[in-house]
Amino acid sequence: MFLLFAGFLVDDFFQLHYLASSVLSNLFYSYSEYNYVALGVGQLIYSLIIILFFLSLALLFYRLTSNQEKAEFLNIFMLLCFFLFFGLGVDLLHMFFKEHGSASLLLTIIEEGGEMFTLSTLVWYFYSSVVKYKVYQFSIPKANRVNKQ
Repeated sequence: MFLLFAGFLVDDFFQLHYLASSVLSNLFYSYSEYNYVALGVGQLIYSLIIILFFLSLALLFYRLTSNQEKAEFLNIFMLLCFFLFFGLGVDLLHMFFKEHGSASLLLTIIEEGGEMFTLSTLVWYFYSSVVKYKVYQFSIPKANRVNKQ
């Protein structure tokens, strides 16, 4: 899972999905900066390549885990599907309404809010799993007490 979230961070920080969508749209369409259909197709192709890569890794690790970990994995996978709905589905829809003021603003709020909510839920889920299964033990050393007499 670390690779997946590191990939999300790098992609979002460097805006790789927008860069890759413009490169891929140049390959298949006559690209212009305002051709949102070509950019949408390029972003969809890039996203499918990334999804297939991480899905193949996830399926490999899924097969190697215990039944308890498989149940946890399915819950995480469901939350990731919600994230992809907002991060990919609503983002592609938003691309087509870029020039419509209020619709673009509403889709921006839905997209970013949905991404933040689902990723916050994922962080909460990971934290509760760590505490629940005691994957990592937190210990606070006791302070030495000095008896003053």
